[in-house]
Amino acid sequence: MREARAALARWADWGPAFSAPPRLVRELGGGLSNRSFLLETVDARFVLRLASPHAAWFGIDRQREHKILADAAAAGIAPPVHYHSVEHGILISSYVDGRPYAPHAPAAAGDALVTLAQRIHALPTEGPVEDYYAHAERYRQRLEAAAITLPPALVALGEQVRAEQACGSDKPDRIRVCHRDLNRENIIERDGHLYVVDWEYATRGATAFDFAALIAEWDLPCAHVGRLAGLEPAVLEHALRLYRYTCALWYRLSDNTARS
Repeated sequence: MREARAALARWADWGPAFSAPPRLVRELGGGLSNRSFLLETVDARFVLRLASPHAAWFGIDRQREHKILADAAAAGIAPPVHYHSVEHGILISSYVDGRPYAPHAPAAAGDALVTLAQRIHALPTEGPVEDYYAHAERYRQRLEAAAITLPPALVALGEQVRAEQACGSDKPDRIRVCHRDLNRENIIERDGHLYVVDWEYATRGATAFDFAALIAEWDLPCAHVGRLAGLEPAVLEHALRLYRYTCALWYRLSDNTARS
């Protein structure tokens, strides 16, 4: 909590939502790339997120994140941002007082989640396109440099992903803004409305990666998601392999970074 209390010393810079110092309620959680804290004023709650120096290891661009997050907030699918400072590693956003999305009818969840992803993909697009293969390769190289041995099944999956890339079986689909981390913790429901949080990895890229995340994280049928998204099965199946490969590398890199 010491870092959060130090950040609170800058509350006067955080804009009109703060006319007095907020109260630090509790830590919300975090990981290697950030820590988040719940703040409270007389009439509102906010999230204070403090960036970690490890963020660069995972390819996180805070300026890019802020631009996309501001657009997402304007579209009503992310909490509003009140203050952002790359220099001080601070992001202040409204707190979404809801719960992780847990649909009562799992069969209808796919439709709602695909629609949500499509709203993300409709955000304004600008800036460079993320090379998902290069991103995964950077993870693999960091693990190799740390003398981390990958299990044979993961090595084989990586070889398959690279072979598919080389032979062009991963036809490029639409390039749009993508969230890239649509897991169950990052989609919050409040009063029937879905909000997306944790935009650290958001970038421009192939939309199939987001749909692959929904399939993997929410146990959705690949064929159903493909029909809703208008994607060829081969494209989506390849994106799913790439997503699983990238995630497996990320978890191993995270474990190694936490121990070092």
